[in-house]
Amino acid sequence: HEYFIREGDDIVYDLHITYPDAVLGAEVDVPTLNGKARLKIDAGTQPGKLLKMRDKGIKHLNQSGMGDQIVRINISVPKKVSSKEKELLKQLASSPNFKLASENDDNKFFKRFGL
Repeated sequence: HEYFIREGDDIVYDLHITYPDAVLGAEVDVPTLNGKARLKIDAGTQPGKLLKMRDKGIKHLNQSGMGDQIVRINISVPKKVSSKEKELLKQLASSPNFKLASENDDNKFFKRFGL
């Protein structure tokens, strides 16, 4: 299929969202085998996170019920940004909330030793 990868009775869909949607959360329409469905993206969603949409997969053979649709989150990164966007991103990058957890942990470790 053009959009889906089959895994048994489940199907996997790769959803590409923007960085702001990943940070702030969003509601998006995703394709399913039976049309579109609304999916809530929680604030702080990480790339690679798997979200399950129950009963949106393939009908079980010789049984009642359906498989699930698994939505894999991918973050789209723009290839070009304007100078204003660059400045805003630099401001965000300097904020403690936008540091890697390991960077913040390293700083705490060194501060304990007065370094």
